[in-house]
Amino acid sequence: MDIVCTRQVLQLMMCTPYENTDNWTIAVSKYRNTIYMCQVQNSEGGSSSHFDCKRLRQEITTAYMKVLRQHCLVARDGSTAKTGQPNNLSGQYYSVFTTDICGINILYDAPVIAQFNPNPYIRMPNTFVDLYFRLDTMNRAEWSAHNRHDVLKWWAESFLVGIETVYIAYHDRNGVVHSINSKQIRDLYRECDSDWSPNICGNFLHCLLGTIQKLMAHIDSASTVYLLDYNANNGHITYRVTEDRNVHSFIPDWYRVMLEENMEHLNAEVRFQL
Repeated sequence: MDIVCTRQVLQLMMCTPYENTDNWTIAVSKYRNTIYMCQVQNSEGGSSSHFDCKRLRQEITTAYMKVLRQHCLVARDGSTAKTGQPNNLSGQYYSVFTTDICGINILYDAPVIAQFNPNPYIRMPNTFVDLYFRLDTMNRAEWSAHNRHDVLKWWAESFLVGIETVYIAYHDRNGVVHSINSKQIRDLYRECDSDWSPNICGNFLHCLLGTIQKLMAHIDSASTVYLLDYNANNGHITYRVTEDRNVHSFIPDWYRVMLEENMEHLNAEVRFQL
């Protein structure tokens, strides 16, 4: 496997050509011919004038998502959610995906929000779905910003895990949800063809991953970390290098030891066969 990461990292990269608000930092290490990437929480965030507003909106969205899950993502037996009982948020299911982007093999994980099976008595494959929020009324400027940022991220997240249908909860400015409707992903990006292009996102992701591969070509260290910094103000991506074991090193020692032990076992088996 060439690259191991999370869906969040790939989504950040895919949306970068149209990102003019939020900065991001991605830590990259290469060990045993595999590149590992993870997002670093940037304390600066995006522009300071937008940070508080966006953070508040995210907190409200998260709170309502927890409630909506009780109503929308219920068990297959058709039972209704009991809103009076507290949510069990102690765990989260993740799925692991593999993909090939022009010869670059990538392994990544993503949280699974729901599976939808219209008829449990027929052996049909389950399908991943997702749930998002949208204001029920927006002016032209708000629609443009919504399509350019929110819908782009919806598409990227869904594309990476093969989601074809999402559910959109329409709410007013007081946060009250009035309806939840399904939407095909292909219809979402067709409606935004004047705001962003899936081809540009895909090509940028491929070029950036190829550049990272070239940058890390001679690296083989679980401790050395390249920090890629994206500046949303000027659209530039720069990098910093931290060597030896440091605060940014994210490949754990137990994982490194496990790989080394497995490599020793494989070498011993080869010598025995010879």
